[in-house]
Amino acid sequence: MTFTGVSFRLTDLETGRTVAHALLCPEARYAGLVNHGATRLDRQFLTPFQWLLIEQQLARRIDTGPLHRSSAIVALLLEADRRADVIVHHLVNTPLDVSPDEAAAVLDSHLLEFSAMPAYAVKPER
Repeated sequence: MTFTGVSFRLTDLETGRTVAHALLCPEARYAGLVNHGATRLDRQFLTPFQWLLIEQQLARRIDTGPLHRSSAIVALLLEADRRADVIVHHLVNTPLDVSPDEAAAVLDSHLLEFSAMPAYAVKPER
């Protein structure tokens, strides 16, 4: 089965430095976040209503770049008090061929590999 992993980079508004990476995969009900430089990731567990909001936002075909602070994805990834200081950038959608039984493990691995890529961890130029 082919799942779509939707990747995000979270950057500090003031410094532009990467603070975390996130991966969402609505088909697998997967939401993971790894802080910059960490090897341990945190999975987010959403309610059916939260998944509905995420799916609606993704169905509108979000562009690469920063998301609005009030978006469902930003609300999932950041506490309200951090939304003014951290920008969530949509990076890329990646098709992943995996069986449903292995989806979480493969998505975890993909997120950790993706977050370690230098091209996605550097300070963006202004």
